[in-house]
Amino acid sequence: RYQTGQIQAQLSGYYTMYDNRLATAYDPIQDVTIFRNLGRVDKYGIDGSVAWQPNDDLLLYVFGSYNDSEIKENLLAGTCATNPTNPGPAAYGCTAANAGQDYFFELAGKSESGAPRFMIGGRAQYNFGGFEFGAQVKHTGKRFVNDENLAIVSGSGTQLFPAQVDSYTLVDLDIRYKIAESPTGGDVALQFNVTNLFDELYVAGFGGSLDRTSSPFVQIGPPRAASISLLFGY
Repeated sequence: RYQTGQIQAQLSGYYTMYDNRLATAYDPIQDVTIFRNLGRVDKYGIDGSVAWQPNDDLLLYVFGSYNDSEIKENLLAGTCATNPTNPGPAAYGCTAANAGQDYFFELAGKSESGAPRFMIGGRAQYNFGGFEFGAQVKHTGKRFVNDENLAIVSGSGTQLFPAQVDSYTLVDLDIRYKIAESPTGGDVALQFNVTNLFDELYVAGFGGSLDRTSSPFVQIGPPRAASISLLFGY
């Protein structure tokens, strides 16, 4: 950490080794959380931020992070069937010729799904008289849809969706006006907020899935919205 009268900065990192790493995904149809065991997984990353306040009226803040993981082993998925007309998933090479042989989810060396590797953003805040103006931006990087880091395919091997969900950038604005002081000593203020200013269509979050033949449930991010609030400080 570094701190002076105008600057506050911090940088931190981590490295964690998991045995029998349990990843989770929520199924809204069954209203249950599904667990999957990824075996040995190493997770590591770094994040930092810098805040600069050159005077009492202006504050600038930037932050960013890099997070990654590595699954160490492939996972046994099943055995190719002995039925020559339905030998098993073609995406994993099952044919009548290799009936009875094991097939594996190709996880070794891959990253856990559902988590972005990169995030970066910032905020600017300026006070002018009784007004406080603020704007912030946050960019979220691409995320793998499944733990194999491969495109989603049908049982016959036809691609249905790319391996990654697109990155997205959100911009929010806020304006606050101090009306008076409350009886308890805080401020009475009127605040106006606009979230997702450019009405970005994006996938907000998902738990991911284990393999390339399964589609995870995803949550679509909220559209542009505006609100007005009356605030009482104490």
